[in-house]
Amino acid sequence: MIAAAFTDLVLAIAAFAVASGPGQGLPGLRISSLVIGIAALVGAITFADLLPLYGLHDALTLLATASGLPLLAVSLMRPALPLVRRPAYAWAFALVAAAAGLAVVGLNGPKALLDGVAIVAMLAILLDGALRLDRPRQMVGLLLLLGGASFRLGFNLGAQVPPAAFLHSFMAAAFLVILRFVSLAQREAEPTLRQS
Repeated sequence: MIAAAFTDLVLAIAAFAVASGPGQGLPGLRISSLVIGIAALVGAITFADLLPLYGLHDALTLLATASGLPLLAVSLMRPALPLVRRPAYAWAFALVAAAAGLAVVGLNGPKALLDGVAIVAMLAILLDGALRLDRPRQMVGLLLLLGGASFRLGFNLGAQVPPAAFLHSFMAAAFLVILRFVSLAQREAEPTLRQS
C-alpha cells in the first residue's frame, strides 16, 4: 500500500496548495480543497500503516465525495457565485451536502449514489470547459473522470500499485492544473478589477 500512501500524500499536498493559494480568494474552492486534502492526508497516514485510521478515512472520503467534489465543481464553473465567494454560504453548502451524504448513504451503505454525485460533478467540469473552450477546465474534468474510472474499474499494476493510487494520482494532477490556471486567471483579473 506504499503507492496508495505516497499518491494520497501527493494529492493532499496539491489540494492544500490550492487551498492556500488561489483558494484564498475563493472560499468555496478553499473549503472543497481542504475537505479533499484532509481525506487524502488521513489516507496517506492510514495506507502507510502509521495509524490504523481506516474508518476515519472512509468517513472523510464520503464527505469529500458528497460535499468536496460538488463544491469544487461549482467553484470552478461559476466562481462569481455567492456560494463560492462567501465563506458562510460555502460552509453551509459543504455541511448540508455532507449531512445529506451521510443520511442517504451512511458509513456502510451503498456508495452508488455518491458515485453518481462524483460523476456528475466531474462531467459538469469537463462539459463546462468544453462549452467555454477552456482547455485547463477540460483537463481538470478529464483527469478527475480518469481517476474515478480507474478506481471503480479496479485498474492496477499488481498489488504494489492498487486502483486507489491511480485515483489519487489523477486527482493530484487535476489539482495541479487548478493551481496553475486559477492562479493565472486571478492575476489576469487583478488589473481589470483595479481599473474598474
